[in-house]
Amino acid sequence: MSDPTQTRRRRKLGFGLVALAAVITLLVAGALLGPATGLRVDADNKAAASPGSGTGATADSRPTGLETITTGDLVERQDETGTVAHGDTWTVQIETQGIVTAVPAAETTINFGDTLIEVDAKPIMLAEGDVPLYRSLNYQARKHLKGPDVEQLQQFLLDAGHDDSERLKADGDFGLSTHRAVKAWQKDNGREQTGTVDRSQLVFNPAPVRIDTSPRVGSQFSELSVTEASQRVTAQFAARQQAFVEIGSSVELQLGSGEILSGTITETTSTVSDQGDRVVEVTIQPDTDLPSGTERLKVIASNVAARDVLIVGVRAVLALAGGGYGLEVETGNGTDLRAVELGAVVDDQAEITGQFAEGDKVVVPIDLLDSASEDNDEEGTEGDDQ
Repeated sequence: MSDPTQTRRRRKLGFGLVALAAVITLLVAGALLGPATGLRVDADNKAAASPGSGTGATADSRPTGLETITTGDLVERQDETGTVAHGDTWTVQIETQGIVTAVPAAETTINFGDTLIEVDAKPIMLAEGDVPLYRSLNYQARKHLKGPDVEQLQQFLLDAGHDDSERLKADGDFGLSTHRAVKAWQKDNGREQTGTVDRSQLVFNPAPVRIDTSPRVGSQFSELSVTEASQRVTAQFAARQQAFVEIGSSVELQLGSGEILSGTITETTSTVSDQGDRVVEVTIQPDTDLPSGTERLKVIASNVAARDVLIVGVRAVLALAGGGYGLEVETGNGTDLRAVELGAVVDDQAEITGQFAEGDKVVVPIDLLDSASEDNDEEGTEGDDQ
């Protein structure tokens, strides 16, 4: 079965090629343009309407239609296949022995304050912190323990509602208020009220995690593996497409169902593909959670080729007899052939400059439109049969 996005791209490309081919054909037959359009063009390519010129049909009885000049951005698009993952897998540093009595299912996200696993019916919880729990934390009368790990513990206790009657502060100093709050937390979780916290009770991590593999309930605890909780998408773009994938750029993520979500590029790395080509590997953070089970999707990146410009379809562009290009503009009393400068061309749209304004209507040969439509239908039929 064909990819619907690829089919649409083939249709757009096919349409653009037909239109451009028509421009080239007109360039070859440029000397006939004056009579064919009912217009005259002087030696300097300055055009003026000949008597009786107008829209609807040209002098050679070629039926025409009208297209409106618009203002906007010309945006190029490039799509590649992306792979969904959750980053690296690692083993949580839990120091305990016993029987696994409860554990969340694989792929479950564990947030701060949630239980990672229960061993001997005692929960081991996740707390927010950049500094790992590298030492036992407890009250020492002669010299208080101090540091960012203590502050992390205090903030965890406050978030859990253990504030020692509002006397606890997250100041990084393990005093009596922290000691009492720890014992209250231990009591609530069925633990011995020692006032000491270690890696058999709590794990610090900068972000929530996702259970990678669940140990079997009833087995002897050995280890617990997790991944990052947030999803990430990776894709490779050709090195020449660097402008499409700058860090901070927004991209579209198209699911297999056709649904379009958004994401932000967070990292780019220049590397070599398995085929030996120089590529840019991008990492994308989805703006919303992707559906469970999503493994692959289409990453659609954009690049603005021209911003806030006048735009017209390339099918309206005519080749002038003396060189250059022109547009046949409706004036209300007929039409006027005006020279045009072409800028960026994206698919079937072109940036133009000259004596034009947004809202001007230009003449387009209907047979060119019909030809393009027929070719597009053929392309679509071929794609559907694949």
